Amino acid sequence: SYSDGLGREIQKKAQAEPGPLDLTDPQAAIVTPRWIGSGWTILDNKGKPVRQYEPFFSATHDFEFANKVGVTATLFYDPLERVVATLHPNNTWEKVVFGPWLQKTWDVNDTVQMNPKTDPNVGELFSLLPDADYLPTWYQLRTTPASAAAAFPDPTALSNEVDAANKAAAHNATPTAALFDVLGRQFL
Repeated sequence: SYSDGLGREIQKKAQAEPGPLDLTDPQAAIVTPRWIGSGWTILDNKGKPVRQYEPFFSATHDFEFANKVGVTATLFYDPLERVVATLHPNNTWEKVVFGPWLQKTWDVNDTVQMNPKTDPNVGELFSLLPDADYLPTWYQLRTTPASAAAAFPDPTALSNEVDAANKAAAHNATPTAALFDVLGRQFL
């Protein structure tokens, strides 16, 4: 187990059964001993996780800095350290809007036709990222003819993806709302 200067665990490794380091490569050599490491976690200035990558296989028990394997969601926090937006690896996103008596939760279908950069609630947070991290959105990729044709060259796959985007659009802007009483308990 490896820790940072503040005593937080930043990586943990355990011995695994012999096998390849890259599971996607059928020609990968069998490594023995093989270690499995916990995924790399990127923390914000308050120690909250912003990105957490997937566990990985390694040929060594030693610490490996910034070993980013797989995909990860990106979490955005408000000043009260509540998650207010989540950007998923497929460029879908969700948000939570907090009010004194009301909380609205927008899932990935609710935001499907919205541009995160121009969103009045979380647009400033998204503008801190490079545009390539979240644009084109999942919906834009499937409904912009040039982008869709490039991303899905197979006509059947393209048809299925466009169909999925059109069906998801029916759920746009339908957030879940929760009302709270004076003690902060949800009652509706």
